[in-house]
Amino acid sequence: MVNPPFEPLRNHEVPWILFRASCDGRECDKCCEEEPRSLIDSSNSSDSSAFDSHLSWKKVPTPFVSFFGTWTRAMRWREWLERNHHTDIKVVALWARDMGHVYNAMTVALGLGYSDTGSDNRRKLRNHEDEYLVDAGVDEDRILAVFRGGGDLRAITFIGPFYKVTTSVPSEYFLAQESNPLKALGEMIFMNTGVYDDLWRDQLVKSISNFTCPMQIDYSRGRFRPQLERASVARVVFGLSREVGISNSPDSHWVKRG
Repeated sequence: MVNPPFEPLRNHEVPWILFRASCDGRECDKCCEEEPRSLIDSSNSSDSSAFDSHLSWKKVPTPFVSFFGTWTRAMRWREWLERNHHTDIKVVALWARDMGHVYNAMTVALGLGYSDTGSDNRRKLRNHEDEYLVDAGVDEDRILAVFRGGGDLRAITFIGPFYKVTTSVPSEYFLAQESNPLKALGEMIFMNTGVYDDLWRDQLVKSISNFTCPMQIDYSRGRFRPQLERASVARVVFGLSREVGISNSPDSHWVKRG
């Protein structure tokens, strides 16, 4: 087997949580105008062409799905989708620290010779700020939360046992639970994982708010627990579930990434 041209990040180098902003191509009229872009098996990532095809936005199948390492970057891409008339936009939060097969897109782009001073607009380094490439094969159970809705950003405050942090979210987020968004976040995680977990909730708050001060979080439980993976949920072989916004079916639609 040929080794891939780039090394995936070690577990401790991957952000605790990765975010993906996307829209549902089947419901979005804008996406229906685009040509389909499907996913292929990760065994096809054994040379640099698959990385280059993905990062330069070629409308060809690749084994990668792009995520962002910060909430701010995901919000910028969500706003781009909204400005360009995409609908049913969602932001997915993925527990990623010990997932494996994750690449730093900026490092890959540098290795491919991308530059902000070059003439090729599809090969600019700045396009891949805070971007991570997830190779095919992610369990749906790692999806902690799916945020739906849009609107301008507004401030909300998460009040926990050891912290009080304010951040910005789209105006349609947490509308029904505006008085207690922390509780709403915990319930959202429970709906997706079947578990109430303060570690996941507090780390998600930290990632959403870009909170840099220390939180009292017990990271000894930071490894994703295999026993929580529900046997009834099939492993996604060629990509992430429809919730993430990419399907391995021919009906999935290519959307230019931020």
